[in-house]
Order: sequence, then structure tokens, then C-alpha cells
Amino acid sequence: MRKFFKFDIFFGFILIAILSVITVLLLYFSISLVFKDLDKNVQSTIIAAGATVFASVGAVIYNQRRTKERDISEAQRPQKIKVYKNFMEFLAEILVVTRFAVVF
Repeated sequence: MRKFFKFDIFFGFILIAILSVITVLLLYFSISLVFKDLDKNVQSTIIAAGATVFASVGAVIYNQRRTKERDISEAQRPQKIKVYKNFMEFLAEILVVTRFAVVF
């Protein structure tokens, strides 16, 4: 199996960047051709509807991500409680031992 070289990674990033720019330009020109012949009211309506859909999808994705993170955190809670309990018992033992230790 061939190892990845820095050149391969760099070339991959350049290729992704070029493809992204081409995609954005194609979308821009195709949308501008469609919008060129439309009335200004129709254009603003389409833009507002698109922005609403985009914001709604973004809000749903954000909410699902937060819910998933909260579920993971709640699933780890019993293990954390056990570790914290052991740590507090360890600290209590150290404090008891040092309280009764004689300093010379």
C-alpha cells in the first residue's frame, strides 16, 4: 500500500477548491440566467422563500446535533459519577491521613 505524501494531500485540496469554485460559478450563472427574465417581486419572493428554507434546515440540523450531544453526555453520566465518587473517596482518605500525620 502506498503512503500518502504531502504533495498528494496538497493536490487533493487544490482539486477540491477548483471543483468548489466551478460549482459555485455554475450555480451563480444558471441562477442569474433564470432571474434575468423574472419580475423584481417574483425574484424577491423566491429569495425570501429560499432563505426561509435554508434557515429552517439549518435550525433543524443544529437542534438535532445539540440533542445528540446531550444524549451522549447523559449516557456517559453514570460512568462519570463512579469516577468522581472514587476520586472524592481518595481525596477524603488523603485528608484524613494528613490530618493525623505528625510533622517533625
